[in-house]
Amino acid sequence: MLKPATKNWLELSQEDYEVAGHLFIKRKYLHCLFFCQQTIEKALKAIYHEKYNKTPPRKHDLEALAKNCT
Repeated sequence: MLKPATKNWLELSQEDYEVAGHLFIKRKYLHCLFFCQQTIEKALKAIYHEKYNKTPPRKHDLEALAKNCT
């Protein structure tokens, strides 16, 4: 069973993913890419929280976040 904060991060990630899909359909690719990045960032923060039971680092570097999750 996932921790409540992990579920919250995943819900936020899912919302960003849905927005990215709408933007892609509207051919707003630059903004779509931003929300894709946000989707991945929040998913990684969910993994971090679930693994370490701590608030994820306040950074936007996907590579660094991914390394923190391993």
